[in-house]
Amino acid sequence: MNELESWLVEGCRVAQPLSALMGSAIAEPTTLHSGALVSVQACIALDGHPIMIGGAALLGAAGEAAGLLIPPLI
Repeated sequence: MNELESWLVEGCRVAQPLSALMGSAIAEPTTLHSGALVSVQACIALDGHPIMIGGAALLGAAGEAAGLLIPPLI
């Protein structure tokens, strides 16, 4: 069985460095705006084995597409 164990979205609030904006362990998530460039990571369990996935994404506005900027790294 596959399960999403944890996830994290990081981005810059004003300037570098990256900050944790939302995720499975973030108590107070930050609202993300369209056009934001973020780093997205997740850990899924595949038959009990953790698999880490991550990539950069550009967020779209409501009704617009969002997209990964590179293929996800596994």
